[in-house]
Amino acid sequence: MLLSTHGLTRWQRGASVPFRSGALLGARVREDQYQGLVMIVKNFANLDSTYILPWCSAPLSFPMDRFDSALHSAVAEMSTTTPEGINAAVRRVNLSGAAGQEAADREQCSLALEESRVLHTIAALVAQFLITKRIGIQPLAGTQAVNGTFNATKIEVSGDRCGLSSAELTKRLGDLARLIFPVGLHDNKFGPGTVGPLRKLQLELKAFYTFADRFLTSDELLSHYYARAAAATKHTILRATRLLNDIDILISNLPVLLAEWQRRREQIESAVNELTWLFDGWGTVFDFAGANLFALMDDSAIVRKLTALVPNASATGPGLRTIH
Repeated sequence: MLLSTHGLTRWQRGASVPFRSGALLGARVREDQYQGLVMIVKNFANLDSTYILPWCSAPLSFPMDRFDSALHSAVAEMSTTTPEGINAAVRRVNLSGAAGQEAADREQCSLALEESRVLHTIAALVAQFLITKRIGIQPLAGTQAVNGTFNATKIEVSGDRCGLSSAELTKRLGDLARLIFPVGLHDNKFGPGTVGPLRKLQLELKAFYTFADRFLTSDELLSHYYARAAAATKHTILRATRLLNDIDILISNLPVLLAEWQRRREQIESAVNELTWLFDGWGTVFDFAGANLFALMDDSAIVRKLTALVPNASATGPGLRTIH
């Protein structure tokens, strides 16, 4: 089976799985109607191609340490394969100690930091809402706002002004903060920053695009690979910018968003979901680039491998092949 690797749908690309083995760098998983879950391995054996094999066959084909083996088993038990599901599986594996106690401790700290950021986001949203309703925000200052102990009278008045009870208003603000967690707020003027991981990836994408697009070399092969990487990066940046703007516009008018919660929630959820898929796999690209920074200047094999990791970069090799 020969297929182009350019312009694939999210189902065809599958979700990125962060194995630690070098041979599985950039590996993905997707559902297949005939074989169940399948693994997609890019640039296999340093060829500009993508190979597919049954998920259950992967341990027989690639070396796996304890973490990779545990992650492989966790993914095998998933009913649907999405970036969110893979991230949850990685978290479970880390917390289990399969990656070592240090990784488990880091994961625990990460959980605590995420909850703290959600609370900061709720405080910022409440403050923004009260300002929109021309209500003072002094009661929101300090740790009381972060801990969620907002001034009940202010929230009650605000709820009355938009036709919501205080409890329902608070619930919707909390739901919104968790819904936009991967994105965060664009401009938070009320306490610590709440920029989400996807916004941070967008900044890294822009830096990577500048590097790839302006890379100067007399080596035609290197130029070719960087042109491919730059084109895919530019496409991702443009699409992500539109989606982030859509989310920011909705959040900027909180009274309308909260009053039309069901419809607006679906719009934000759809945009966040598309962003999650759009950015899926880019973390692996940046990790690889950072680990091979100097080789990216003149090593065509490394640059080819980097390009193979770039999501949706066009291919010039023989295409998709299936291993049975």
